[in-house]
Amino acid sequence: MLPNPKNIRIWPAWLTIGILVILDWISRTMVSSSLVPGSSVSVLGNVLKITYIQNYRGLSWWVPDLPAWSRLILQGLFLFIVFAAYPVYLFYLNRRRHTVWVDIAFVGVMAACTGHLINDLLFPFTVDFIQVYHSPSANFADVYAYLGIIALVIEMVQMVRSHGFVWKGFRHWVEERKALRHEFMEYYRKGK
Repeated sequence: MLPNPKNIRIWPAWLTIGILVILDWISRTMVSSSLVPGSSVSVLGNVLKITYIQNYRGLSWWVPDLPAWSRLILQGLFLFIVFAAYPVYLFYLNRRRHTVWVDIAFVGVMAACTGHLINDLLFPFTVDFIQVYHSPSANFADVYAYLGIIALVIEMVQMVRSHGFVWKGFRHWVEERKALRHEFMEYYRKGK
């Protein structure tokens, strides 16, 4: 049972996720319907281009070619993240901290995973089109993921700074993870 979020304005995050997913879907649809694969349109000279690439790998350019079944594993991972992120987000906001970085991380990761899932339903390939300088093409969902991960790292660094970090050994670290898991499970069992 999901607890009722107390004094947390969660609807702006869901609204933002919806808007970002729609923006990602519209941009992919517009690019795939108006450009030929491999074509490029300059937006800011060599700095920013729209280069339409049909990415059949399903993952980033740096990942080697994978078998077809790996796409199902990736979709399963995206689904898991979409369903697991909200309970973890609520727990973190109610029991830990509520900062703008937590919100950005949640919105970025949720919008990225949802955008990729929708792309997988509509196309047999990933539509990539944002190219900065000579980098490989990406899409808005990739940008959302990068922003979400950067925000998550910033939040983790700020949390460590605020609590002070002293390494007490691997055994102590494992005990802290067990206590956190226990607190998380109790939080959701009680629904508070």
